[in-house]
Amino acid sequence: MSAAIAIDVGGTSMKSGLVDAAGRVLSHTSTPTPGSVPALLEEVAALVARHELGLGLGGSLPVGLVVPGIVDDMAGIAVHSANLHWDDVHMRDLASARLGRPVTFGHDVRAGALGEMRLGGHARSMVYVAVGTGIAAVIVLDGVPLVSGGWAGEIGQQLVIDPDSTRRVALEQVASAGAIASRYAQASGREVAGSREVFEAATAGDSAAASVIDTALEYLAESLADLSCALGPLPIVIGGGLAKAGEPMVSVLRDKVAELLDVTPMPTITTATLGASSQIIGAALAALDAAGTQVPDAQEAS
Repeated sequence: MSAAIAIDVGGTSMKSGLVDAAGRVLSHTSTPTPGSVPALLEEVAALVARHELGLGLGGSLPVGLVVPGIVDDMAGIAVHSANLHWDDVHMRDLASARLGRPVTFGHDVRAGALGEMRLGGHARSMVYVAVGTGIAAVIVLDGVPLVSGGWAGEIGQQLVIDPDSTRRVALEQVASAGAIASRYAQASGREVAGSREVFEAATAGDSAAASVIDTALEYLAESLADLSCALGPLPIVIGGGLAKAGEPMVSVLRDKVAELLDVTPMPTITTATLGASSQIIGAALAALDAAGTQVPDAQEAS
């Protein structure tokens, strides 16, 4: 069977899936992200065993593991994660040793870009922006992601003025899905499980929710406009948790970016075709590539 197990470690949850060579997610789980690297490795092993158990293929499938933050794919090192509080973890070697097989290791957002480019029908030159617990982007030029030692695309760390003070803070502290939820809770006094509840509250007429979302999209639009001025109007694909808000969110974001651009042409801005599965599909494709399985992209197959 041409399939791989993919595990996408997020700031708050770990998504995993059994994905075949056509990019179909045959089984899927979501579990809380453990608080330490040893516990994370144990959860990875448990997830791999769970997906393989249903097929009776213990220990035989390729595994792709992707994590957030600064990632040196070539060295297999998780260099830094602001949200998970780790530095210089030799994650590929540790995961391979724990599973007793090679593990294809990389960056979560670059995996999402790979999935969208290969099977999502997007252009081979684009900017993929994942807005979840944090914010990160991947600049893809002629099918090749710009990596720069793992530091390229970390737009979530751009410094902006905190809308509630005069402090300079990271963009992801204002515009990420995680920030939307926390800023709404602070403004309203009502705890929410995630940004989706804030979007739902705004749709229902909650003025505090609408204000938090409008500010987040305004700050994100400024970052995307800056990217367009620096790179030209490359297509922009929005993935991660914020993409679940769908076309209403994207429409507002487009309008805000358009207001900021003058000479530079307006880029197309769309949500990820593969939705929340972009990153596990991309991680699986990388694992299948490493195992020598040929997976045609959507444009080649059409």
